[in-house]
Amino acid sequence: MGYRHWIKGFISLMMVLSTVFSGIETASAFTRSDYFQTKSQAQATLKIALLAPITGPAAAFGASSQKGAQMAIDEWNAEGGVLGNSVALEIKDTQCDPTAAADAANAVVSEDIHYIIGEVCSSASLSIAQIAEDNHIVQITPLSTNPRVTLNDDDTTKQFVFRACFIDAYQGGMMAKFALDNNWTKAFVLHDPSSAYSTELAAAFRDAYDDAGGAIVGDDSYQSSDTDFTTLIDSIKTSQADIVYLPDYSNIANPFLAQARASGVSATFLGGDGWDSGDLDGTATEGSYFTTHFSKDDNHLTVHKWVSQYVTKYNQDPDLSAALTYEAVDILLTAIQSAGADDPSLVKDILAGLDFNSLTGSLTFDAQHNPNKPVIIKQVQGNSPVF
Repeated sequence: MGYRHWIKGFISLMMVLSTVFSGIETASAFTRSDYFQTKSQAQATLKIALLAPITGPAAAFGASSQKGAQMAIDEWNAEGGVLGNSVALEIKDTQCDPTAAADAANAVVSEDIHYIIGEVCSSASLSIAQIAEDNHIVQITPLSTNPRVTLNDDDTTKQFVFRACFIDAYQGGMMAKFALDNNWTKAFVLHDPSSAYSTELAAAFRDAYDDAGGAIVGDDSYQSSDTDFTTLIDSIKTSQADIVYLPDYSNIANPFLAQARASGVSATFLGGDGWDSGDLDGTATEGSYFTTHFSKDDNHLTVHKWVSQYVTKYNQDPDLSAALTYEAVDILLTAIQSAGADDPSLVKDILAGLDFNSLTGSLTFDAQHNPNKPVIIKQVQGNSPVF
């Protein structure tokens, strides 16, 4: 926790310096010990809403998000909370569904909660984002990679909406480059037209792959309710594709790849960060690759220490959803403390200019509130994703 102590101590000092003229406290009189003594006397609670798929097809992501969020909050509360307040997590089930997500976001508004972490799925986050923006609620999505989440209809940036993950154009382009670097020159691209995440990521890969000289030998779609993929699998075999790009979540990747392998498909399957879930079927996806934001096997000391703490707390390894939700909460609480007030209008300005030493590396936000961070590619080997 060394990096956290350094960051919080620094931000606490800067908060005092910024408020000296209002007579709150002078920099010369401030010590970290004094700050936490003051905080310990406060009784207020700062509420953070976690909007996540607790039920439904993406429930595994929601469960991990809940663990990651709670871990970050527990750490902050153990060190005195934020601005003298203890932090409480309000969980709302959004089911990875746009309508349920909008209902949850409206409930946040009615409960006068100023901050949202979520959603996982882009379609749900798109519903939340407009409500958050209209009501001046700061939203950070840990995992929604669709670029429209942080953008208005006129392509200007939403002031109150941020993300902790890279966008589809970036990861789709990096996977296209990875494929061609491996001399996989014929690709079959799949997507779910009802999913903003799947559709956008497929388009990003397709465009980058085609622009770089790859041949798209097949391009087709399926529905999220499909359970029999025989027709698509037959088309893949006929196409003689080297690779199949399937940007969706593990609940689709698992049965699709199981059926494809049983039917004798030899092409290498590639996916996006939606595959990075604890319920990914390692047997069905053996030998496949997917892009992601985090690896528990990263040798960086910060990651190694955090993984160890997570395993101690929950008796299981963290996945992508846990890591990025932890990071999103940590970034949000850092910004609130730095702002010096529970004021979303101030917090969003702090976030826009934040240079944060995050769990997954140094993080700043670009003009569209997307983080500048690297892509990780994992391969499933021995039934487990490998960094």
